[in-house]
Amino acid sequence: MKKIKEIAFMLIALVVIIVMGFDIRNLDDQKDILMFVIYTIPIMLLLLYVKKFKYIKPNLFLTLIFLTLGLWSLLTFYVLHDLVILISMILGMGITLLVIFFYRIAKNS
Repeated sequence: MKKIKEIAFMLIALVVIIVMGFDIRNLDDQKDILMFVIYTIPIMLLLLYVKKFKYIKPNLFLTLIFLTLGLWSLLTFYVLHDLVILISMILGMGITLLVIFFYRIAKNS
């Protein structure tokens, strides 16, 4: 039941991103939506899988989240050619990198 709720939340988030970020009536945006959905759903499922490492290996978990955000930001920039999206996703990656860094410092001391 928990997996179903997580997948439903991801799909709702995907629909909200599509509705708020794209003009559905525009033909070019329809192609962008298709490309966005094609690569976003596997990345979301990858995040569900990565979540298994959260308590077992927290450093691996944070590193995989960082790499997944990096992949998603590059693909989104490639498909949508929007610099603002790239900058915001790189900021998200930077925050994740800071969390990894401070977690390792706290763990070592």
